[in-house]
Amino acid sequence: MPPILAQGASRLHPAVLCAGAARISGLTALMLTATVAQGLAQDAAMVVPVPEFITGESVMQRFDRLHRPEGFQLGSFQLNARLDLSLGYGTNIYDSHDHAQDDGYAVTGLGFSAVSAQPDEALDVDGLINRTTYFSQSSNNEWSGRILAGGWKDVGDNLRVNGNAMVAREVERRDDPQSSPQTEPVLYWHYKAGAGVETQNAIITLSGGVAFDRVDYDNVNSTSGDISLSERNMNEIDATTRASYNIDTDRIIYLETVGNVRLPDDRYDSNGLRRQSAGVVSSLGANYAVSPALRFVTELGYRHQAYVDSQVANIDGPRAIAQAVWTPLLTTEITAQFAHDYYESFDGATPGYWLDSAALTLTQELNRDLVLVAQGSTGYRNFVDSSRYEHVYTFQAGMRWNVTTGLVVGLDNTFEYQTARATQGKFDSNVTLLHVTKTF
Repeated sequence: MPPILAQGASRLHPAVLCAGAARISGLTALMLTATVAQGLAQDAAMVVPVPEFITGESVMQRFDRLHRPEGFQLGSFQLNARLDLSLGYGTNIYDSHDHAQDDGYAVTGLGFSAVSAQPDEALDVDGLINRTTYFSQSSNNEWSGRILAGGWKDVGDNLRVNGNAMVAREVERRDDPQSSPQTEPVLYWHYKAGAGVETQNAIITLSGGVAFDRVDYDNVNSTSGDISLSERNMNEIDATTRASYNIDTDRIIYLETVGNVRLPDDRYDSNGLRRQSAGVVSSLGANYAVSPALRFVTELGYRHQAYVDSQVANIDGPRAIAQAVWTPLLTTEITAQFAHDYYESFDGATPGYWLDSAALTLTQELNRDLVLVAQGSTGYRNFVDSSRYEHVYTFQAGMRWNVTTGLVVGLDNTFEYQTARATQGKFDSNVTLLHVTKTF
């Protein structure tokens, strides 16, 4: 599938924003984080995002920094504009078991970023609009995009306030458990807003914040007619508290608690069930640099989600996220990731699934202008109160070539294979993508 704006990580599904998204300032745990996709690796269906390292620079981050043009200065803002063009070919664009359809497609995109960084405040604004056009299956053509902003400001010497906001037009991944290969692309509006406060300049710092998250789905056409997805429209309110022990500038340990309330638009779904729920996640985490060449992030915690409908099982269980990055050479980076967590994805009385995922990524800078990336990942979805399961294997390889300052060419190939209990859940697909990005 083409690169898309996928579901926000704070909501229901593990995913990240597509390549080109700007890194957003702000330290609220439920901040509207948008990470720069580090090569093709971030578009894997089963790779769960983890907190960014507090220090250090990855090979791809350095590649992006060295080849980004200065742009234009407008007051305190540095402005950059982007033009993206991608050509792709997929062997199974619907990720279907028995309706495999190959097709080529083109993705054109326009984007911008505006960054203002001062000693006591910062503000980032980033926007992108994409048009995806299929060569044969024109019913899959769609628009997507987003605009997001985030920033922080120091109030006195020991207090920082931050905020984030996003409006996005997003496309659901075909390999999402709720999607159907017999429909047109599932599109929805995604709104986020959050604010927080954090103490500064102490061994122990405290932070807290609130966030609002809403998704609003379009109806879709299928082989059997128009399908209403209003039952999936959801409002989520989150509140976060966090206490951090700052051992050093590159070593912290923290305790975090996140509470949520999920309120669907529809009182009952098509199965006569109520999807309203409330939950809490408590985690102990560490963001730690053992040495300049070895860093890791880990979170261990427990998740509880209670549904108001007695026919829907409550969720109780441990969660874990871990990432380790080893840089044996300045030009070589090896990243290992693992995650175990619950994600909401209704299927009748089944509220969602527990996901176990793992990924191993090698990033190699051959020279200042050429970087290679290879990744293998796997994910296992085990659905609650159901015999349903899905196991996905993904193998990706790609390169990034800086032709000249501001002009980057990429070539990626992704093979995905899914096995499942149900025959219709089994499929394989291969996508080859050539993309060119010009930044001004």
